[in-house]
Amino acid sequence: MSSLNLHWRAAIAAGAGVAVVLSGAATATASATSATSSHSLSAAPGAVLSSVTTRTDRDSSWFVDPRTPKQRRAQLAVPSRPEKYSGRLRETRAVYRTRAGALAVPMRWALGHQLVRGQALTLDGQGLFDGGSAVLTSQARAQLRRAAGSLTNAASLRCEGYADYGSTNADSRTLSKARAKRVCATIAALNPGLATTAVSYGSTRPAIVGGKPAQRDANRRVVIQMTSTRPTKPTPPVGPNKPDAKVPGAPTLVDMTGYEGVVHYSFKAPTTDGGAPITGYQVSTGGAWTSVNSAPARRATLLREPCNDCENLIYGYLTGVPDESTVDLRVRAVNRIGAGAPSNTLSATVIGLPSAPTGLTVTGDNHAITTTFDAPTRTGGSPIYGYEITYDGGQTWAPAPTTGAGPWTITSGERTNGTTYQVAVRALNGRGYGPATIATEVLVATVPDAPWLNQPVDVYDTDPVLTFTSPELDEGTDGGSPITGYEITYDGGLTWSTFPYTADPEQDGAFRFSLSDLTPGTTYKVTIRAVNAKGSGAMSKTRTLKPAVIPGAPPEVSASADGTTVTLSVAAPTFDGGNAIIAYEVSPDGLTWTRYEPATTTITLSNQPAGTRSYQVRAVNQVGHSAATQSDSVTITAVVPNAPTINNYGYYGAGQQVAVSFTAGSTNGANVNGYQMSVAGGPWLPSASVINGNQAMFDCPGMSCGWNYGSSVRLRAVTDAGVFSDPSVPYASNPI
Repeated sequence: MSSLNLHWRAAIAAGAGVAVVLSGAATATASATSATSSHSLSAAPGAVLSSVTTRTDRDSSWFVDPRTPKQRRAQLAVPSRPEKYSGRLRETRAVYRTRAGALAVPMRWALGHQLVRGQALTLDGQGLFDGGSAVLTSQARAQLRRAAGSLTNAASLRCEGYADYGSTNADSRTLSKARAKRVCATIAALNPGLATTAVSYGSTRPAIVGGKPAQRDANRRVVIQMTSTRPTKPTPPVGPNKPDAKVPGAPTLVDMTGYEGVVHYSFKAPTTDGGAPITGYQVSTGGAWTSVNSAPARRATLLREPCNDCENLIYGYLTGVPDESTVDLRVRAVNRIGAGAPSNTLSATVIGLPSAPTGLTVTGDNHAITTTFDAPTRTGGSPIYGYEITYDGGQTWAPAPTTGAGPWTITSGERTNGTTYQVAVRALNGRGYGPATIATEVLVATVPDAPWLNQPVDVYDTDPVLTFTSPELDEGTDGGSPITGYEITYDGGLTWSTFPYTADPEQDGAFRFSLSDLTPGTTYKVTIRAVNAKGSGAMSKTRTLKPAVIPGAPPEVSASADGTTVTLSVAAPTFDGGNAIIAYEVSPDGLTWTRYEPATTTITLSNQPAGTRSYQVRAVNQVGHSAATQSDSVTITAVVPNAPTINNYGYYGAGQQVAVSFTAGSTNGANVNGYQMSVAGGPWLPSASVINGNQAMFDCPGMSCGWNYGSSVRLRAVTDAGVFSDPSVPYASNPI
């Protein structure tokens, strides 16, 4: 709560001169009355009002500005567009003022006093009206009945209605006009013959600006100004004192009735005035005596019939009497000698309208509305005869069947899905229909049908993307209420959670979403459902997925060599990525890789080049390969074959090849897979083929290899490990 709101509330409680908040002023009102009235009726309902309404107090010391000059100087000028002000809460110069600028003090300050022409009161704050309506709350009606006692000498009133600036100006003027009319009409009903004028200024004169709407209760106010006074009747001259004058005799109460906070009664004058003219009458409800509030004879039509000798009856009334309370009443006459004997006692129970039914709950289902409610807390002093229900906010009403004791439940079928209804209930007693419950909005709808969840293909990711379509695209419906989101479950529906999704650009009405941080190798069963205002709908088909990623690297690779054969022992990865290892890849240099499939933890590499080296090994699954693990170093010993012996050579193939016939030397266990030739000490040329193990063919088109008849030629063997034998003895044939 803002500091300004606290200031207003604290000032109300302390009597510091702020506008009264009707819902919280009743206690202060009662105490103020008992302190200022000399005719307090301490024990009777409504007696406080009687004492207030008969007080003729010309002392105007109570009618002062609630704001000090310093506080007034701190106030803002009334802004022309208050909705543009966005600062902290501030008072404006319209607070406690009429539209013309006259002082309008808080209503409770007037209790115990009579207003004079031109004086005005401010009614504002919480509890004055039901939210957004012109219906007075029960607390407001009770306090207005008390306020009416300060206006008994008024002939005419002007009621100015104001509203907060949250809605359009037209709406605020309409609402504030209706509220001003209601306040004036309530006071006029309590003061017969009172003329009233209601005007509206809407939101153009806010008393407070800034803050939030809930903090600006002072703007929702009605200012009452007394514009004229009833003429006073001249006091008849008092005749000569009679030495034998006595107090008057006892009047006779004839009839008494009570309704809606007012007790009306009629009585006959005493048969004797005691020898001195009767100057007035007093009434008591069991406590002190106070002057009678006189009512005109036309009020007799409000009393019970038959009315005998109505034209000779005197009529009075009490206000502010709580509904359903019983009042015992007596009257007595007064002359200059004093008060006479009291009349007979009559009793009446004040009958009012019933309060609104209680416990209203409304639910909308598939084409149906179910309403549950209970009896009002107050019957108004009359039996409840029935109830009515509305589904359109009060435009039309229909009987609400009830049997036995409440609470009662009523179901209305054949309602339209997708339609919002405004449901309220009211009670009927002997006075009429009481106020309705606050209308409850209810949407008639049901939950959505199931969406369609597509089955994902192989998932090679821990954050896979899934797609689905709304129920409408799968011959379903949204249940009559727009789908507001979707929920997902992984455990067959035991637990559900919401998830973010986006529109699929490839299909209208389709969506996609990502699952995150899935555990590779774990099987997931995914189901989704749509949600609308009615709840969660039917479940989609369950889709199964098993995410996988690349495997972990082999934790260890060891190598051993036997000649040019290297054996690698591979430790399988501890993490296969959620997918089986299908192969291993080996590289001697990290650039070229050879796959060994199916996967085995022992890999044999033949004819490896001589030297000291290590190997890199990586695991492979369907997703891809792991990082590589390097083996320890091994030394490979080369096997060198013996040198061959050249037997002859010649030029063959239409001058395209040189054929060298030779006798192979011992291989010493090496795998000889070719030969090389050097012509006249030139570079070594690889053989194109070897025929029958004793004839090596070398490409030499047009003798481009440098060979010629009579050239000296050497030959050497080459193993698959890249090891060369010693060269043969040079061989040269006779030139041709």
